Amino acid sequence: MKKKVLQKYTRESRPRPINPPSASLPFSELGGSYGNRGYGALELCLLDDPSATSQSASCAQVVADAPETLPGAINGSVPTFLAKWEKAWSTHIKLEHFAGDLFNVTELESRVANTRDVKYWAAPVHEGNIVTAEFAFKDGRVVGFGLVGGIWGAGDGAKSPTGASIVERAEVWFDKT
Repeated sequence: MKKKVLQKYTRESRPRPINPPSASLPFSELGGSYGNRGYGALELCLLDDPSATSQSASCAQVVADAPETLPGAINGSVPTFLAKWEKAWSTHIKLEHFAGDLFNVTELESRVANTRDVKYWAAPVHEGNIVTAEFAFKDGRVVGFGLVGGIWGAGDGAKSPTGASIVERAEVWFDKT
């Protein structure tokens, strides 16, 4: 079952362009604490950051735990943020760089496997939507990021927000805190 879910997710995910443009700011400046009144607080931790000393102790722990608690879920060749996302349906959220200020979003579930060979298993929580995150900036600083692609679960008949900026069209908006 898990293998079929992973194969389906891999088939349906949007492939990253070859030589994508970089984000507007260095990836290290996009990480940190964010908040949303409904979804709560999260801390985006940059994986494989050579300047990881600038990240918090909690991020250092998330980064250190990722290979064990999320086996096979991280592509080390793509700039990636990971955050604890303790929801009923998932344990982590991953933002994997796509192009510019746009990131592919994956909700992940990690559970104890209770076997000798494997301590944890991990799988994407995927409902057929391609969810993306886009960062917004003001005066050369990150102000937040928005999620689009059906993550909010509004249901049939609900219209997605529209607008020119990610702030206007985000289904879920996280302010930088």
